[in-house]
Amino acid sequence: MAGALEPTLVDMVRYNTWASRTLLGFCRKQSAETLGRGADGGYGTIPDTFLHLVHADTAFLGVFALNLPADLPMRDTPLDLAGIDALFERIGPFWEQAAQLAVAENVVFETPRGTVRSGFVLAQLLNHGSEHRTQVQSLLSVAGIEAPLVDGWAYGGMR
Repeated sequence: MAGALEPTLVDMVRYNTWASRTLLGFCRKQSAETLGRGADGGYGTIPDTFLHLVHADTAFLGVFALNLPADLPMRDTPLDLAGIDALFERIGPFWEQAAQLAVAENVVFETPRGTVRSGFVLAQLLNHGSEHRTQVQSLLSVAGIEAPLVDGWAYGGMR
């Protein structure tokens, strides 16, 4: 079973990186006015939302105790959209390693929130990414801009 599960989880984390980078790439082409739009209940503007998302993705990796580069920007590091995209690109392969580790060892972590299995961290990664990409899509929609499709079907070439 583990042999069949590993490529599935790797595909899922690759999808997460692809979806964030695809939507971010689209947003990088938008006007400063569009990018400056914000909404209550989210993380503010489109750049602020992506910054939160990439920093959270990086922080979630920390529980896997991978050999992460020491120079990865952490939570308080300001980044522009190009820097955010570059960070998503850098951490993508580490998420693939984390997915493989989750299958191979079913790692259990002690966190400030308690004990958690590696699969739950992967579930949080996917859910968190989906929620914030939806917020960005909503901000674009309010501006009258149709965002690209970044669902699983689009990733799999089914659209």
